[in-house]
Amino acid sequence: MTMDLVTALSEASEPAVARDVLKQIKNNMIGHDMAKELYIELRIFDSLSTILARRGEKGVKNEWDEARVEAGVVVGSLAFGGEENIIHLLSSNVLLESVASLDPETNPPKLILASLRTLNTMLDTYISPSAAKKPITEVPAAVYTPEVLKYFRRILSQEQPDTVVQQQIALAASVFAKSVVVEAPGYDSCEITRKRQQQVVDAGILNVLATRVASFYVNDRKGYLKPENMDIIPQQSRPTAKLAPILNAVAAIIQGSQLHSVEFLFSPTLMALFPPKDSKSSISIVSEGYAAAMETYMPFQRVSVSGRLQAPSRIITPSEFQPLSAPNPGSEFPTLAQSQSLFPVVGQSSRGGLSFNPSADDDMEGSGEERQEEQKEELLGIEETEFMLHLMSQVQTGDAMTRLAAANVLTNLHQNGLLNKMLNQLLQLLVVPVVVRLLDANEPRALMGTGGSTVGGVDAPTWNRWQIQEMAPAILARLTVDDQKLRKVAVEGEAIEKLSKILAATCDSIPADIDLQRPSKQAAPGYNHRQKVKDAVLRAIANIALDDERFKKMVIDKKIVKLVRDHCLRSLETCPGASPFDPPNGIKSEPNTAPVLISACSLIRSTSRSIYILRTELIDVKVGVPVFNLLYHPEIQVRNAAVAVLINLVLEFSPMREDIIQAGAIPKLCELAKSDDRTMQRDALWAIKHMVHKSPFPEKDEVLKSLGKEFLLSLISHSWFDDHRPVNGDDELMEDVDDAGSDTPRASAVNSSAHSPTTATAPSSNFPSSIQLPPRAAQLVAEIRHTHVRDPELEYRNHLWSLQNLGYGLLSNLMCPTQDRRAGASDSPSVPPPHIVDYVLGFVGGSESFLSLVAQTLKAGAANASSAHTAPPEVIESAMTFVSNYTACGTSQHRTVAVNNAPLMEAMKNLHDFDRPDVRTQLCWALINLISLEDSEVGDRILFDEIKHRADKLNEIGWIDILHKLKHDGARDVQERVKTALKHFEEISSPRA
Repeated sequence: MTMDLVTALSEASEPAVARDVLKQIKNNMIGHDMAKELYIELRIFDSLSTILARRGEKGVKNEWDEARVEAGVVVGSLAFGGEENIIHLLSSNVLLESVASLDPETNPPKLILASLRTLNTMLDTYISPSAAKKPITEVPAAVYTPEVLKYFRRILSQEQPDTVVQQQIALAASVFAKSVVVEAPGYDSCEITRKRQQQVVDAGILNVLATRVASFYVNDRKGYLKPENMDIIPQQSRPTAKLAPILNAVAAIIQGSQLHSVEFLFSPTLMALFPPKDSKSSISIVSEGYAAAMETYMPFQRVSVSGRLQAPSRIITPSEFQPLSAPNPGSEFPTLAQSQSLFPVVGQSSRGGLSFNPSADDDMEGSGEERQEEQKEELLGIEETEFMLHLMSQVQTGDAMTRLAAANVLTNLHQNGLLNKMLNQLLQLLVVPVVVRLLDANEPRALMGTGGSTVGGVDAPTWNRWQIQEMAPAILARLTVDDQKLRKVAVEGEAIEKLSKILAATCDSIPADIDLQRPSKQAAPGYNHRQKVKDAVLRAIANIALDDERFKKMVIDKKIVKLVRDHCLRSLETCPGASPFDPPNGIKSEPNTAPVLISACSLIRSTSRSIYILRTELIDVKVGVPVFNLLYHPEIQVRNAAVAVLINLVLEFSPMREDIIQAGAIPKLCELAKSDDRTMQRDALWAIKHMVHKSPFPEKDEVLKSLGKEFLLSLISHSWFDDHRPVNGDDELMEDVDDAGSDTPRASAVNSSAHSPTTATAPSSNFPSSIQLPPRAAQLVAEIRHTHVRDPELEYRNHLWSLQNLGYGLLSNLMCPTQDRRAGASDSPSVPPPHIVDYVLGFVGGSESFLSLVAQTLKAGAANASSAHTAPPEVIESAMTFVSNYTACGTSQHRTVAVNNAPLMEAMKNLHDFDRPDVRTQLCWALINLISLEDSEVGDRILFDEIKHRADKLNEIGWIDILHKLKHDGARDVQERVKTALKHFEEISSPRA
């Protein structure tokens, strides 16, 4: 019978016949998966595509419309069947015909509704990574075109009160909420997200969504409306309208974009509904009312009122964390740049500075820059709108999905820096506690949530609960990504305890009969849900525990890291070359998708920033080798996340270092250091730099040979700068690309919020003449449009500076003393082999030629250096650290080579007044090393004569005069080093027997 129906459908030439056949097919397949499979095998998609293509013209009744509606329902039913059905659907023309049937002017409402349901079902369904076509790419490819976006704008602009239209609006908004932001590994997610956001804004959809949001508050604002704005005020929303999907769509469009956030907040409708005031604005009155209310309910904390809007200095993505070696003023352990006994000075046992982290630039001398940023924020500040307070109150009322959607928008506004001090305090008092409470999806108010349609046979209440379980921790993760106060509020609400319970329950909820080799095939909806929950929970915990030792301890006490080791590091995809995953006996662990693996790495990296945890808990649960195995994962983002963890796990005091090296870390990391991916190249070099610090000579030799002479020289050489000058001729390399040239693996502001390189300026918003942006808002928009434009050449040049920075640190650590890690060996560093400096520098061309390259770098840091070659301060510091390390670890002959290198001495002299104290300190240490006397050298006349010769030469160059100038240096450390250097000069110049 099935074959007869498919044949009849393909041969139907009359619309009534096709309609009747489709109704029979629909009744046969609903709830019958085997029937659906049979229909697909009989190529029913071809016939469905043909019927859907029978579109009519505007204003003309189409006799095929009823058949087309039935065809749309059948397509949705087939898509409802899961992964295999959707893969077949994507291989046909049905997707394109369904998208082409979305125009309200030429298609029946029920067909549009069926097509929108199909698109949402496809985006909600898990598809294996190995599938050739996936909805996350195919659906956006069909939707994000000018013509189809015009259809969506028409759908969202409809004013009919009937239920079908309201369902269309909710589903259309949901398509954008699920497809604008790209988080899937394997794609240039930031760039694609920016492009989609801009396409949606250019199509006018953001303004339409803003109007939809405004329609929910029309009745509440009737007393505040101005007559001249009445023509753009929408009707009050219908009782069947849903706010949650609209807010989630807005959140996706403004995510990571200051400009789109401002365009939304000051869209014509919202401006008309919530007009700003010239004098004491109503926002101030409402703010004071909120403060009074909060004081009544929470008298322990007063809410201050502020009337200005903060512009962010940078935007940080949630998956990025500083490694252990990155300076952190709030940490309880010294950074590697500050730790002692890292490399010796001649005549002195130890001093700090070997494993220098170039991201320390703002941590030691950043007060001036911070004040400039505050002045800039004050300059760009704008008055907030009453709408934001209404949005804040929305988090407190309504069903769970609406509350989370409002929190979603506020989270993105917060991340974009568009909430002022008062609103940030309300975020702490009102929003975070609600999100933490909704982590418990079984709470009565959470169960009130109403979400989208069900998928894969999951009943509506379960599907709604799943959405809340996935969304609440994801929002909490983004809320706490860059705000210590919000982290504290979350912990006070027992967020870590709740998240740990969710993670444990999720890991233990694997069905008994599931095939762990193919979980996505056996239980796609449940498996997809578990993966989304694990991803969100791990990100939330990682962000909360990032900078506070107490929070890290709570994570350890809840056995979260062990759960991660047992359940979150096994890959769904094959990793050729990696050792098999070996969970403890009795542990049932299902494979994980790439997002879960990335989030698991983020959590381990977050906790590994504690020396205590690094030395105890992480080794106890043995996370080192499982993380290392992820370097063989096929997705570059997973490999990047794993390398970022290894930066900490291979530190010289990490007990896991030896196991990771024995697993093959040296050749693998050296291979990844030559990757075309910039993040991978930088982080792999950073891990190698840590790995060779105090390592045995054979390991250093293997690193040198694995990287090769040409690669090492390419890190230091300046020849590439001549071909990569920024086209705009900026004087400050680090100005427009925040941290792009830094050693710290952190997302830059450009990568987080700028538009695509092809978009020189953002499109202007078309505000009616009666709607004017407040002066500060207009100024902020102008500033964003002016500064947030990507400069690829500038980004690339900053990347090259970053590599040079790491190159100096790597070579410094290669020359430092080695340490025997064999059992029973002494913990004290051994004397470096006599040939270690000669061997390392001989490998890259010899001391004299390499010091000339160093001189070029130091010259680039001088005040008179050309703007095209001005090196960032952290690069100058790492180069100067290399010189002091060279003079400390080398022999008397090496020091003589340095003194006789005229370009090097001249470049060093020009740095005596360098802005950064650490550079001046390293300069003094290098001089001390060049002329200091060890006990073994005092009685050696030949060595003493060499030292005296170097001292005389330095005096001729003018170093003593420079040291006398530095006696009055503002930095205490510099003053102390100057005293030591002058003392050595005096000792050498005094008569000797």
